[in-house]
Amino acid sequence: MRRVVCTEWGEPEKLVVEEQPDPEPGPGQVVVAVAAAGVNFVDALFVAGTYQIKVPPPFTPGSELAGTVVAVGDGVDGVGMAGVRFAAGQGMGTKAAPGAAAAATGVQVDLDCTGLACPGPIMALQKKIAQLNPGDEVLAHVSDAGFRLDAPAWAARNGHELVSMKPEGPGFAALFRKGGAGGLTGPAARIKDKKSFVVFSGDLDKVLAAFIIANGAVAMGDDVSMFFTFWGLNALRREDPPKVERAPMDRLFGAMMPSGPDQMKLSNLNMLGGGTAMMKKIMRDNKVPSLPDLIGSARASGVRLVACTMTMDLLGIREEDLIDGVEFGGVAMFLGEASESNGTFFI
Repeated sequence: MRRVVCTEWGEPEKLVVEEQPDPEPGPGQVVVAVAAAGVNFVDALFVAGTYQIKVPPPFTPGSELAGTVVAVGDGVDGVGMAGVRFAAGQGMGTKAAPGAAAAATGVQVDLDCTGLACPGPIMALQKKIAQLNPGDEVLAHVSDAGFRLDAPAWAARNGHELVSMKPEGPGFAALFRKGGAGGLTGPAARIKDKKSFVVFSGDLDKVLAAFIIANGAVAMGDDVSMFFTFWGLNALRREDPPKVERAPMDRLFGAMMPSGPDQMKLSNLNMLGGGTAMMKKIMRDNKVPSLPDLIGSARASGVRLVACTMTMDLLGIREEDLIDGVEFGGVAMFLGEASESNGTFFI
């Protein structure tokens, strides 16, 4: 087997090609003869050691490949006969098997996701498949047209198999088989699958986007932390905070700012509140979760909601003014989370 190896950070010219014994698949793993590998700008950043995630040498750069399965390990059912297969990796060295392919158990459950807008279907799938055993199958009925691309991405990211996907009405019927134990090996195992957010804006549409992405990231198997600062803190405010004595300036800020997510306005086309009301009606008609519902889903899924204590002091917001489950921290907390994340968002 020939392998391209980064032995030290630097220019791509420093990469070396090594001859190594052919790998043997372990339980739940497959060996792929690579026919083509993607080369991206981010790979050059990894090799140079200038990306936000630094993988210590030696490692094999690259995160995309296409090839043919040539050997399978114990517990892998039928993959070797599949011919050309595609594998998408994350981090350096790619995933040998994002989750071991599991033999079908014959157990199949139906999951009705019709009417759910993104990220509803993958959130429902993540919850349902967690209740099953490796090899069990879920037949998901989804009306969201975007699920055509979401389905294979979700399955690959979480180590499950997309057995089939057929058109059904406006959407699809997709059959997933739960994968077995598996995961990252080598240097990639040290990279955490975590997303970090700074929620700075207090606009309804922007905070909606933040929580849609956050809930989607959790459904994809990531840990998520969200750091709320300045106007973004209003998304965490209670609508009925306790009555306490406040300084005049604190009362003034409290009166001018939206008292909770339901009071937030659109950043554009608000039209004295008419545009915001119209947007909320359209969301209800299309079964898109409201902002309070998305916040509730995030909390239930274990998303860390962290309030910036410096901003709380500036705006006169107290701990008891915020919803349950909020943590309190500062910039060092966020930077610590961001340094461990493979994706950081400022909204």
